[in-house]
Amino acid sequence: MDDALNLFRKMDNVGITPNVVTYNTLINGLSRFGRWDDVDRLLNEMVKRKVNPNVTTFNGLIDALVDKGKFLVAEKLYEEMIQRGLAPDMITYTSLINAFCRQNRLDEAEQMFNSMITKGCFPDVVMFNSMINGYCKANRVDKGMKLFYEMSRRGLVVDSITYTILIQGFYQVGNLDVAQKLLREMQYKGHHSVL
Repeated sequence: MDDALNLFRKMDNVGITPNVVTYNTLINGLSRFGRWDDVDRLLNEMVKRKVNPNVTTFNGLIDALVDKGKFLVAEKLYEEMIQRGLAPDMITYTSLINAFCRQNRLDEAEQMFNSMITKGCFPDVVMFNSMINGYCKANRVDKGMKLFYEMSRRGLVVDSITYTILIQGFYQVGNLDVAQKLLREMQYKGHHSVL
């Protein structure tokens, strides 16, 4: 990362003005390494130079914060993003819903999931799997199954990850009959377990 920062400074010194993509690349890398002071400095520099952070800027930061377990800071950045008039996208929602699920804040995850849909951002298989996984880890497999059926209703193809999450969930709550039924269905449809 130090080499990237040095190159960034050299570009600036020879008159190549950094744009939002340049800043986003550096900020994303620095946040992945937990170099929050450098991230903060670059964000301030961006604003000073009138290079406006965009959805990609916020997504990189929110995702890195969630990965580091800094959920409250991620939520505050989401709020700032909204205040700046930036519309969250699938990446934003996926990061935050994963954060809510990891904290067992499933009602908030569900609220954000539904809000996302009403705003015209339709969940993909990965998003559904995140929600189903959250419910199954909290022993709320009935909610997971509702989403499983919702996926099919929306024309999404259920994958082996979806099946595996549900099989583990039903096994965890002691409902071996449903777990075995799902395993047979998964195998019948040509999916292989990811266990």
